[in-house]
Amino acid sequence: MKRSQRKKSPTIGVLAGWQVYWTATPLSYLNPILRGIRQAAQEMQCNLLIACGMGPSGEIGDPLRPAWLEPAEDSDFVPVGPWNTDGLIFINPLNAERRSQDVQRIRAGGHPMVFIGSGEPGPTLVADNAGGIYAALKHLVEHGHARIAFIAGSAADIEGDTGDRLRAFQEGMANFGLNVDRRLIAFGDHVYEGGYRSMRGRLETRIPFTAVLASNDESAFGALRALHEAN
Repeated sequence: MKRSQRKKSPTIGVLAGWQVYWTATPLSYLNPILRGIRQAAQEMQCNLLIACGMGPSGEIGDPLRPAWLEPAEDSDFVPVGPWNTDGLIFINPLNAERRSQDVQRIRAGGHPMVFIGSGEPGPTLVADNAGGIYAALKHLVEHGHARIAFIAGSAADIEGDTGDRLRAFQEGMANFGLNVDRRLIAFGDHVYEGGYRSMRGRLETRIPFTAVLASNDESAFGALRALHEAN
C-alpha cells in the first residue's frame, strides 16, 4: 500500500539560475522562496528535488555557476529534469541565453513548468516590482529628496526583475519631475557585497546625492555598511 501511494505522489524539480551560496542567507530572496516551496510540497504530498549550484568557492565574487539539467562549462550537471519530474520550477534570472533556450525547448515539449521572477515567457510568479519601487521612491520624495542614487540588480537581468525595478525607478523619477543622473545608478547583483561595492563607488565619484534606493534588502544592507564607514 505504501509503495503504491509513493508512486502516485508527483515529483517537482526546482532549479535556480545562479548558485545557492550567493543568496541563501535568512534575509535573502532565495531562502524564503525555497522555504515556501518545501512547505507547499509537504502540504500537497509531493516529492521535491531541489538542485543548487555551488560555485567554485562559495564566495560572493565567484562567477555564476548554477546547478543545471545539461552538462556545460559554466554550470554543474545535476540529475533533475523532465526525465524524472512531473513538473519543474525555475527561479530567474537564468543568466545565460543557452539556459533560456534549454528551458523553452522543454516547455515547448509540453513538460509543466512555472517561473519565479520575470524574464522568461511562460507561467510566472512575480513580485510587484514596479509598485514596490514606486512606493519607496515616493517616500524619499516626500521627505524632500531629489538627487537619488539607485542600486540595481544584475546587468544580465535587464529583461527580468532587475530591469522591471530599474525602469520603475526611472519612470517614477520622471513622474515626480526629477532628473535621473545615470552616474548615480550602479548594479549590485542583489547581494550584500554588491550593494557595498556599488555604494562605495558612488561615494568615490563625489557626485552629490541625498538618498539612495536599493533594489533589494541585501544590497541595501551592503550600502548601509559603506555609508557607515564613510560617516
